[in-house]
Amino acid sequence: MTADQSALFDVLRRFAATLADRFDVADVLYNLTDSTVATLNATAAGVALVNEDGRLQFVSANTDAAASLELVQQNTREGPCHQAFTSSQTVSVADVSARDEWPVYRRTALDAGFSAVLGIPLVAGGNALGALTVYNEQPRQWSDNVIGAAHVLADIATGYILHASRLDEAQRLNEQLQHALDSRIVIEQAKGILAGEHGIALDAAFTALRQHARSKQATLRAVAEAVVDLGLRPPLPDT
Repeated sequence: MTADQSALFDVLRRFAATLADRFDVADVLYNLTDSTVATLNATAAGVALVNEDGRLQFVSANTDAAASLELVQQNTREGPCHQAFTSSQTVSVADVSARDEWPVYRRTALDAGFSAVLGIPLVAGGNALGALTVYNEQPRQWSDNVIGAAHVLADIATGYILHASRLDEAQRLNEQLQHALDSRIVIEQAKGILAGEHGIALDAAFTALRQHARSKQATLRAVAEAVVDLGLRPPLPDT
């Protein structure tokens, strides 16, 4: 299976357009996970970034199952995403069940319904800023074409992060990354509130937040904060 070139070109087009304006890093990374899934014909994707302590920390994922795996890697410091980050090398896993070096991650991935994983480092100037992880339900040999497209997507994520830091020279890169991490926390809180009140899945709650943000031309974080602090209840997505 190869990468969807038209989807990749669309990501590049949107990337170029976004750089002309200020943007919210958290929103960009959430959108990038969706674009990664569409471009690589995968099941899910997640992004983790290095924090000010030099540790990898989960920031965004497009499904709750992927988010749970990102958190496992953050907490155990094992898995393809963490290995890609520490080695600055691509980690391609065709079948997680055949890998023994990440026992907790292996068990959690299989329980979540993922068989194949691809870890791509986010690197700038020889320094690792984080990693992009791509998940597939079925075992999959990641082709050179797909890995190449994944690196383009990872480079886009890196470009967004670096450009965001340069928009305001008074702010350090770590502050930009911390903003993204803080956004993830309030977004998770808002998802939990909506899921609990309406009896819906976390993924459906996430869709409601994103659709409302897009319809109001607001950031995902702003909508999440309104849910948590102001009692906003966005319309639920169509089922």
